[in-house]
Amino acid sequence: MSEGSFRFPFGLESCEAEVSVLKTRYQDYFYSLGRFTEEALEPENYLFVGRRGSGKSSLTQYMNFQDQVSGAICIDVDEPDIYGEIYQQVAGDMRGFSYQLSEVIVNRAAQLWRFVIWSLIFDLYSTFDPNLAVTPGNGNGVGHAIPLRKEVVRSRLQHFANGSGNAAAKVEAYMAAEEFQAAVERVHGLTRHYPVIVAIDSLERYDKNDDALMITIAGLIQCASEFNVSFVHGGIHVKVFIAAEIFPHLREYVILNTAKYARHPVYLHWRPRDLVHLISWRFWKYLIEHEDTEKAIPREVDWQDFESVLTNLWNPYFGEMLTNGQEIPERTFPYILRHTQMRPRQLVQLCNRIAREARNCGYGTDYKRVNIPAIVRQVEIELADEVINSYASIYPQISSVIDALDKLPVTFPGSELDRIAKTTRAAWPRGEYSLEAFRMLVAELGIIGRVRHRDPMGPYVLGDFEYAMPDRLPLRSDDECMVHPMFYAKLHTTFTERIVAFPFPDHPDFESFQDFHEARWRMPRPALRTKAPMPATQSSFRLAGAQVQLLHAALVDAFDTTSLKLMVRTELDEDLDVIAGGSNRAEVAYNLIRWAERNNRLADLIRGSCTRNPGNVYLREAAQAILRD
Repeated sequence: MSEGSFRFPFGLESCEAEVSVLKTRYQDYFYSLGRFTEEALEPENYLFVGRRGSGKSSLTQYMNFQDQVSGAICIDVDEPDIYGEIYQQVAGDMRGFSYQLSEVIVNRAAQLWRFVIWSLIFDLYSTFDPNLAVTPGNGNGVGHAIPLRKEVVRSRLQHFANGSGNAAAKVEAYMAAEEFQAAVERVHGLTRHYPVIVAIDSLERYDKNDDALMITIAGLIQCASEFNVSFVHGGIHVKVFIAAEIFPHLREYVILNTAKYARHPVYLHWRPRDLVHLISWRFWKYLIEHEDTEKAIPREVDWQDFESVLTNLWNPYFGEMLTNGQEIPERTFPYILRHTQMRPRQLVQLCNRIAREARNCGYGTDYKRVNIPAIVRQVEIELADEVINSYASIYPQISSVIDALDKLPVTFPGSELDRIAKTTRAAWPRGEYSLEAFRMLVAELGIIGRVRHRDPMGPYVLGDFEYAMPDRLPLRSDDECMVHPMFYAKLHTTFTERIVAFPFPDHPDFESFQDFHEARWRMPRPALRTKAPMPATQSSFRLAGAQVQLLHAALVDAFDTTSLKLMVRTELDEDLDVIAGGSNRAEVAYNLIRWAERNNRLADLIRGSCTRNPGNVYLREAAQAILRD
């Protein structure tokens, strides 16, 4: 492994680790063509909400090398100590006020954040204007440049906290002084030519029952909103990144005026297109750096073309098709993706584990040779545990509550949640248990969703999950509910029917996956007849793409490996291992179709399959669609 590169092809699981390894090369690996990089730098956007692993820290790092705001200087604030200083002030304020007067305390917290942000800006621009670099209280300036920015903030806040009186009130008086306002004007003169971006990252863990912490964060959001309104067009851009795990609580109970202070937040809800581009970009960088890979590396990639990226950088390595644990054929990428909650970190973890297994087996980058469903099932538990851990401070009883969901079927009536909820009563803190609280918890974590649509002709079930929505997902007793695929292994979910659950139906890219599934299970006749049907006496014919998909799905559904070998031997008088190899049954079935096309045996293959399994509805449908009676 060369210096400044990743050991595994898809990067590391955290931004902090990647920056530590890559250092200045981080920007070369960063995928900057996604929609969030554009939205992050739009002037009106200041509030970004995402769950753990959704890319909040990566976006704050991007501010350091972005090129949309010309000439901008970035202040990356990722210091828990800064939160801690303001938290201590807020906690002290709360000892003197009732929570009913929280509006006063939120406003004071916002004032402290204003002071912090101005201090950081003055510190930065003191290199341009020495008049900005004098410590408060020691003369007529507004700050002193100290190398560690967190020390700048701590020393200034502690200066105002010392002695009697409220720190926020003293800060407010100081900021209202003529000399401070003059310094603000001097900074404005600089930021018009040299803009500044102040990016404030979120904390890792939160307790929504800690009122002082919630007010501290609400004050930050309010402060960022006010900066955005007043100063963004003068070259001062404040961007705050908030954990989605607590944002619903902040919005519902703490932020004073959501229409005013939480204006059009940008939710880091990733789309399939964005995720395949991001993961393939990293993989492409890895391939170029490791020229000894066995496949030809595409030198030019159209990163705006979803299908092109899949065709050139995903399918050759992961394979287009696999057979899942229920022996149902699926496209590989949506299969892996639906076992995540659509977050980059989760996809990186899954792909790296697949890559590691392939490397250990001596397969290099030929990842389709390993058992991808088995690896996904192993990693599922780790991904589920990380989600649960991210809520441990919010719901201390979470592990005991989730244990009650053990061995649920994939889909079930919503009334079952009420029955399960009652068994968890003892695990809840005193006074917090209710049926509604239980339903809210399992929805908030993205464990349980609501079925939106069932495919009447096949195994596909589409569901809505709260983590992909800007608002809460209410679960009612008369709903049909479903378990998220990422929690199957953790909860020992039972399969009482053949189901492929898709938890991202609202994404525009889902149409590409849906087209694929329809081709296998319910493709309309006109779409199948894009080429003339095969006459009964004609054996030489090349199928249209949709016909290949339908026949492939039928073969995989109708035969296991042993019965497929028997069908080929008895009906085609051939040896399956000789004419159509492959690492899994889906690949073997596809290669068998290709062999039949090349050797003018399609009609024989279809009729022979129907002879060996005359009761299979999918074989009958394929035969009727492709062969002429």
